[in-house]
Amino acid sequence: MSLKVTIIRSDQYKESKWSGGITKELAIYPENTLYAKRDFIWRLSSATVELEHSVFTKLEDYERILMILSGELIVRHNGEPPVHLKQFGQDFFDGAWDTESFGKVLDFNLMIRKGYGKGRVVHQLIEDSVVLFERGNMPGATTRFALAVDGPLIIETETAGRYHLDPFDSLIIEGTPGKDDSILATTAAPNRGANVVIAEIAVFQ
Repeated sequence: MSLKVTIIRSDQYKESKWSGGITKELAIYPENTLYAKRDFIWRLSSATVELEHSVFTKLEDYERILMILSGELIVRHNGEPPVHLKQFGQDFFDGAWDTESFGKVLDFNLMIRKGYGKGRVVHQLIEDSVVLFERGNMPGATTRFALAVDGPLIIETETAGRYHLDPFDSLIIEGTPGKDDSILATTAAPNRGANVVIAEIAVFQ
């Protein structure tokens, strides 16, 4: 199957304000859906949390994965014991839960409508050339997303070309790579490496 690659530069994201900071919408599916209408199947975003104490918006129809890109956050769900998240730590939770947080951070979010799909989020430090997406990591995934947290980063595929990502640029690959279609990532700053956050998403048919 051929791959469709889309590059989104750091100045192209849709921004909006929320009660605790600024949210950048990195990607949404289907493309013509809106977060405000809650009619999307999945959404990727990054937000600043600028208040020491924040209450999360309830999203009853969605499951969420939250990863910290910078800073530290304490998260509490339904009054249960808190979860302490450091940089690149993550938490999976139900959007219907009562969730509050303590700390100022930059985060990464994946939201998936319940019963419509599944996803995973992974951090990787690229210090040399590595395979970015392993075929067996998430069977059925048809969307693969990479965010160059601090870049610069070079991503290469056998059939869909070579791409340079600067800090906070992202790349979306749609389709299923063939068994010989490797997707490689190489840091363009070998003296310090580059952090990348990967999301893989499967939508149930």
